[in-house]
Amino acid sequence: MLAIKSQNGALLLEITAENLLYADLSGKELPNAEFCHSVLFNANLSGANLANANFRGANLSNSSLQAANLSKAIFKGAKLEGANLSGAMLEKANLSTAHCVKANFADANLRLADLSQSDFGQANLERAYLEMAELWEGKFAHANFTEAHLVKANFLKAQAQSAKFINANLDKADLEMAQMGWADLTQASLQGALMRNAKLPSAILRQANLQQANLNQAQFTEANLSGACLQGVKAFQTNFSQANLKDADLSRASLQGCILSLANLENTNLKGADLQGAILKGAKYNDNTVFPSDIKPEQQGLIYVKLID
Repeated sequence: MLAIKSQNGALLLEITAENLLYADLSGKELPNAEFCHSVLFNANLSGANLANANFRGANLSNSSLQAANLSKAIFKGAKLEGANLSGAMLEKANLSTAHCVKANFADANLRLADLSQSDFGQANLERAYLEMAELWEGKFAHANFTEAHLVKANFLKAQAQSAKFINANLDKADLEMAQMGWADLTQASLQGALMRNAKLPSAILRQANLQQANLNQAQFTEANLSGACLQGVKAFQTNFSQANLKDADLSRASLQGCILSLANLENTNLKGADLQGAILKGAKYNDNTVFPSDIKPEQQGLIYVKLID
């Protein structure tokens, strides 16, 4: 007989089992339950009320927590590899240092949740709600954030190489010093985002909205920013070498000392941009490229590309 108790010692449930492997607790009312260091491998907790439950250090690999109420639950250091938490309520939950590789968080509510220093490699977070969530120093390589809501999320020093942020909302998010090489941010919204010293080599930002973002000293080498909106961005000493900025809008951008060598500036709008000290040698432009009035492309070493009828 196994007794499941609340954090204050009250008996919540008794089940006949040596441990909780493959246990079926679906739909159970277990708020404040104590599962610290429990083994719940392949357990079924879908639809259960586990608000404020303690899963610190527990093994929930391959378990089902689909549509469960896990608000304010503690998963610090827990193992959730391959677990299904789709549609779960995880508002203000603590998943710091948790191992969530290949876990499914699609449509989950993680508002104000703590995912810091956790491993979400290859995890599915499609359409997840992560407003103001803490993801700093987390590992998100190859994770899927497609259409996720990440407004004001904290990705400081996070590793998100090759992650997908297609159509995601990252407005006012903190991406300072984040590692996002080869990430796909197609049509993502990053308005007012803080991206100082972020690394995005070969990232895809086609038609992304970075209006008023802070890109100071960030790296966009060989990135695809075609059709992106970069109006009014701060890009002091930012590296755009070999980047594709075709059809991009950089009007009124602060680009002092930035590197645009070998970049594609065809049809690019640089009206009112500040290019003082910028390196433009080898960048391509055409008759539709709009330069600020003080820039003479032929004197900056740019390469003219004739328009094709």
